[in-house]
Amino acid sequence: MRLTCVHAPTAYNLRQGLWTEIREISNNNTLPWLCASDFNEILYPWEKVGRRPVEPYRMHSFRELLNDCSLLDVVSKGCAFTWTNNRNGEDIVKERLDRMLCSMEWRLTFLAAEVFALLAIGSDHSPLLLLTESMRVKKRKTFTFEAYWLQDQECHSIIVESWTSIKVRHLTLPRKLNVVSAALASWSYPKFNSTQHQISSLKQQLQNLTNELNRPHDKALVTNLKERIHKLWQ
Repeated sequence: MRLTCVHAPTAYNLRQGLWTEIREISNNNTLPWLCASDFNEILYPWEKVGRRPVEPYRMHSFRELLNDCSLLDVVSKGCAFTWTNNRNGEDIVKERLDRMLCSMEWRLTFLAAEVFALLAIGSDHSPLLLLTESMRVKKRKTFTFEAYWLQDQECHSIIVESWTSIKVRHLTLPRKLNVVSAALASWSYPKFNSTQHQISSLKQQLQNLTNELNRPHDKALVTNLKERIHKLWQ
């Protein structure tokens, strides 16, 4: 498989040079191909909200690139717009500048692949998440230790008590680790599960604001939601 990561220039004439390079890669490519990241351009008028519309010749040039290279636009879920200028009210501009493009061979190789445009919390661009296998199949839940647990003194106590317990003294190392993991899982679920629900709720509110088409941008509200998410993450 071939992966090409793109960070296109903001200037139209410089992007044309990059389009030429991508065409050269396409002409010499024989592998399933994924071309992804920040193209600094939109394909269609509805991929931008705010201020003046994008000039048609720019979108036409980008669509020509996809046609010449036989690339497909992989539809992404999540945030409809992947970049914003973070202005307030009517000055807001939102665009879908980040995307993943693929060849037909790549698409047929990864039929279940999905792309998610995540929230732009620490940047003005949305990170793109690619899953090559469907997440709809439920897998057995495995224990995951979260680093932020260490900030809670109870975490240290749980580990010490379960590790030094008389019941596990003669167990093998793998079985002792299983006991500690089970103790941490039982302790962490009621303590932090509500936090995860709060984060999910705040993320959904933020995504709704990101995808809003007609409502004036409320920068203060967006900033507040991001700060609350950061605080809950800590």
